[in-house]
Amino acid sequence: MATVRRIYIYVVCALSLEGLALNIGSLLRSLLLPELNTPRTEIAFQIAAVLVGTPVFLVHWLWAQRLARSDAEERFAGLRVFYLRLALAGLLGQTLYAAYHFLWELVSWALPGAEGWCDYGECGSLSAPGALLYFALPFLVLSLLWLYHWRVAARDERFPEAREGLNGSLVRLYRFGFSAAGLLILLRGAGELLNRLMSEPPQGVNLNAYYDLRSILPSLLLGLMAWLVFWRQAQRSFHSPDPDEQSSALRKFYLYAWLFEATVATVTFLALLLTSLFRRLLSLEVQGSLADVLPWLIVHAILWAYHAAVLRQDMRAIPEAPRQAGVRRLYHYLLATVGLAAFLAGAGALLNALILAFELSLGSSLRERLAWGAAAALAGLPVWWWNWRQVQTLALQPGAEGTEDRGSLTRKIYLYLFVLAATLTAAACAIYLVYQILLAAMGVESLSLSDVALPLGYALIAVAVWIYHGLALRSDWRLTQQAGQARLAAIRVLVVDAPGGSFGAAFLALLHKELPGLQVDCLEAAAAEYPGLAEASLLVVSAPLLAQYPALSAAVQSAAGRKLILPGGAAGWEWVGVDAWDEAALLRHARRAVQQALAGEAVRLLRPMPVSAIILLALLGLVALMILISLVASLVQGPL
Repeated sequence: MATVRRIYIYVVCALSLEGLALNIGSLLRSLLLPELNTPRTEIAFQIAAVLVGTPVFLVHWLWAQRLARSDAEERFAGLRVFYLRLALAGLLGQTLYAAYHFLWELVSWALPGAEGWCDYGECGSLSAPGALLYFALPFLVLSLLWLYHWRVAARDERFPEAREGLNGSLVRLYRFGFSAAGLLILLRGAGELLNRLMSEPPQGVNLNAYYDLRSILPSLLLGLMAWLVFWRQAQRSFHSPDPDEQSSALRKFYLYAWLFEATVATVTFLALLLTSLFRRLLSLEVQGSLADVLPWLIVHAILWAYHAAVLRQDMRAIPEAPRQAGVRRLYHYLLATVGLAAFLAGAGALLNALILAFELSLGSSLRERLAWGAAAALAGLPVWWWNWRQVQTLALQPGAEGTEDRGSLTRKIYLYLFVLAATLTAAACAIYLVYQILLAAMGVESLSLSDVALPLGYALIAVAVWIYHGLALRSDWRLTQQAGQARLAAIRVLVVDAPGGSFGAAFLALLHKELPGLQVDCLEAAAAEYPGLAEASLLVVSAPLLAQYPALSAAVQSAAGRKLILPGGAAGWEWVGVDAWDEAALLRHARRAVQQALAGEAVRLLRPMPVSAIILLALLGLVALMILISLVASLVQGPL
């Protein structure tokens, strides 16, 4: 009931607040700027919206405040935190929009000769003071509303409950979101500033107007202010004693996201720069200029260097949490994917051009292919090598850290993705080669160098990629097996069986076969004493035996090892919610449970693959087949 009430209250507050923020500013513009000639019907609607919306908002918001003061659960409810952060984000976004255009008009008014925003038609042909007031009015209204909600949120944040769990994540999302928005605005302004300073004005353009930087100043000032405010808040929170802030995966995601964006942009602009260089060396017409690329390359290089330094400081200050390690792995493998894909694309283009050069003259089209192929390969190779070296160093290290990195889902996806792509490429090239050979054998067509050399070259590249990543997978498997055997040698499993029972012997034989090196012993439930039970790392015993032998039950309960209780069959025992299993099925389930327990995982029931999973695998197989067919078709469509 309380949740439904909260939803009602905060939905009404959010909608009425949005209406008030828009209509109060519009009404003030209509009343204080008669130059706008606002129609009376529009003014009447604005007055009506304010007169009705104000009491609606106040009634529901005061209701929410009264509930929050009287009940701690209401004060720290996730929906309240979500409303406050949503209101702050919405109000601040509109405030920044108004501030940006106000600064634009202010610069244009203070320094005559620059065009203001109103010159583009949004606010008509207002005078300079009128244009300033046009944007100042909503800025003041939105600023006051934002300041009030910020004070309310700041009072709530003084309590630890407001920063725990989902509430803390919402606060961090708000801070990092506006820090990123401010940095984006700052980057855009800095890039445009450097571009304007480095480039030469086109012929016929007024030099004073071209080098007039006043239109860029609002982006620089507003972006710098927004980024500094929210980034400093994030930095103070990280260096506070709050462990949730220090182990936050969202902070790591923010830092790695900027590193990823900066790296991809740097690679892209570096490839464009190298392409221009190679085009010049190959006597081709150079498109664009250095000023179109170099400013953005500089800006993104600085961006990468700063966030990399912050990340290094974080790692020195606070040990990496598991979720943060997952974000780190995702970052490195994504960049390795981008770098290797760029290198392979460039290498393929180089190979294509070099082979065709034996049959054709080295014309402009082949030289262009050589230029961008060499640029892509040179830009992508260092990115792949550096990131791949990082993940390989961690994956090959001994101990639990290396095992965790080798077994991560991100690494498996990365390796098998390139193995799959290499397999499909090699298969498509092989099909095309056989197709061309058969055409030549039948006398339909004669073989040319490009018909054989190009697919053969692509196949060799694919085979090299397949072998390299296949060896990495094999190395991971070998190291995991070695680590597993070393771990198994230090673990002792004790199986408790009924007197004269066959389950214990069969289970021991199965474990010796599936998990060689594991210390496994069997103990009879009716024994007078239970030697070794207290020292065992893992106990396997059926529930009926615990009920039948109280001494065994007491010994099992006092043992420190992990316990696996089996629903073994016994006369008069019926298991509710558990399938009836014969001994063979129970052996399979027990073996899987032991493997999961030894790996430190929760024991999950072994069930057959559902129909939906079978259908999904069939669809994936069809997709892979269609990809293969499309690759083959793209190769043979020329001859056909």
